[in-house]
Amino acid sequence: GTLTIGHGKHVLSSSGGATFSDYVCFPVVSTANRPILTGEVGSVIYDADLGKLIIWNGTAWVNLDGTSLGE
Repeated sequence: GTLTIGHGKHVLSSSGGATFSDYVCFPVVSTANRPILTGEVGSVIYDADLGKLIIWNGTAWVNLDGTSLGE
């Protein structure tokens, strides 16, 4: 997948911070096609079937607040 950042000013710092003056588009996947990740804790995707952003906690995809997706 790819991460698209809008047309505005983008600042990435060496300490890991980032600011954007426009929009950010996360990779869009279906529930069936979610990747199973290994070392990418904190990765975020948009699940098109659920209609929301979800995050990889190192074991499973969960809601952004860390709660179960309730599938």
